[in-house]
Amino acid sequence: MRSPTGSFVLGMFTGMGLTVVLAVGLVVFMVGLGMAGIESGELLKTPSYPVVGAPVSEWAMTTVDGTPVEIGNFDERVLFVNRWATWCGPCIIEMPEIERLTKRMQGHDVAFLIVSKEPQETVAPFVEEKGWDVPVYLSSELPPQLNTKALPTTYILDANREVAFKYLGIAGWNDDTTVEFIESLIAKAGAEPANDVDA
Repeated sequence: MRSPTGSFVLGMFTGMGLTVVLAVGLVVFMVGLGMAGIESGELLKTPSYPVVGAPVSEWAMTTVDGTPVEIGNFDERVLFVNRWATWCGPCIIEMPEIERLTKRMQGHDVAFLIVSKEPQETVAPFVEEKGWDVPVYLSSELPPQLNTKALPTTYILDANREVAFKYLGIAGWNDDTTVEFIESLIAKAGAEPANDVDA
């Protein structure tokens, strides 16, 4: 004759065993559904990859005062594109370097696009408070070649709008190597760089 304790323990293990069996059965069932979906292609999302070397042919943005701008407005100039945000500490740290580079490259066939995805009411007062003298643009929709979650990220596009350089993270941009690289792209496009302007 079993004791009440023994009956309780036996029942507990029996119940646990049934729970485990049911759980395993549910997992097998869900995996089966998942595999069926995968095999049929219903659960698979095709990733969107930019074509290597594909030019950025279309891109609409606005200035901080709301003026619409298209990438075509920059003619065939080399483009220095910096992705940033007001909440990004490293972005703010490197901005004076970019500002010095923009002044250094005045007269060269290059345009600077300091781009944020944030709304105008966030960016405009922030830039004014910082006193930055850089060309800031707003764009909520970015070309796939320039779309990244990592900030800051900097791209340099050649005159054909192809990404010639990409850098993730903060950097000292007001440097001879940066100037030389930009000048090499300008020369490749057939434009003669102007005399350097001291920072």
